[in-house]
Amino acid sequence: MVQKFPKNYFLKVIMKAKDVLYATVWSNISLKKFNWLKNKTLVTSIFVARVLFASHVILHLLINKKVD
Repeated sequence: MVQKFPKNYFLKVIMKAKDVLYATVWSNISLKKFNWLKNKTLVTSIFVARVLFASHVILHLLINKKVD
């Protein structure tokens, strides 16, 4: 099954994952920095939700990859 994937597909997915995770981390930091949300629990839950969403997107890409 793994051999059916294009050679650099997993590398692309990993790079995309890295970008998504960096984006979530930076937006979480900016939320704290500008005090848009004073409640730490809310900030943390938003961050966790973003990470879960990112991992969901990555899994979705992996599972639904159409083999050329």
